[in-house]
Amino acid sequence: MATKKRYRRAVIGLDQSYNGFGIGLAIDGRLKSCTSLTFEGLNDDEKIAKRFIARDRVEKLIIKAKAKCEVVEIYYERIRTRNAGAQSLKYIPMTAMLIGCVIDMAYTHDVPCYSVMTTSWKAKLHVQPNKKQLAIYTKEMRDKPKKAMAVDFIERLGFDCSIYNDDGSKVVFKTGKRKGIRKENDDKADAGCIALYGFVPIKSQCRMLET
Repeated sequence: MATKKRYRRAVIGLDQSYNGFGIGLAIDGRLKSCTSLTFEGLNDDEKIAKRFIARDRVEKLIIKAKAKCEVVEIYYERIRTRNAGAQSLKYIPMTAMLIGCVIDMAYTHDVPCYSVMTTSWKAKLHVQPNKKQLAIYTKEMRDKPKKAMAVDFIERLGFDCSIYNDDGSKVVFKTGKRKGIRKENDDKADAGCIALYGFVPIKSQCRMLET
């Protein structure tokens, strides 16, 4: 009886937040899936429930990956101590609780977790727009111009980053200058990028093992 093919390495990329939790999976350097949890039906203050949902979804992906890959690792967005020049004393501990819940679960499956610098994964995957590119994305009225290059990169790999209504139509801006412009799932795009970043040569990565 033929044995199932075993892959060498899988990297699960996470772009964690309570509004949109991006999850990407790359195996042997190829992006296999990317999605995001939007926690529909839950209010902003239902953070415990959101942590359980994120933990359970990542655990299911770990189990599937370990069934066909020799090595499984998690790469996730390192928590920034400052965002847009400001420090959020609420954001930091709450986000740490979110990713910490996932890390604790991952280690029960012997899956190491690495935090990675935003500036590094964007630079290595060439998804950080320069001033000229950012000006073009802004002129094009893209949802989030700073995220547009990552979205385009993931879509070129065959993963749609549009957001859809229940009826299958795309979610678009309803008013203002961007009326009719689609809204984009940048959490999904970032997670896919982070998963692929795991296959950049280790010596060129900016990662830290978290325990």
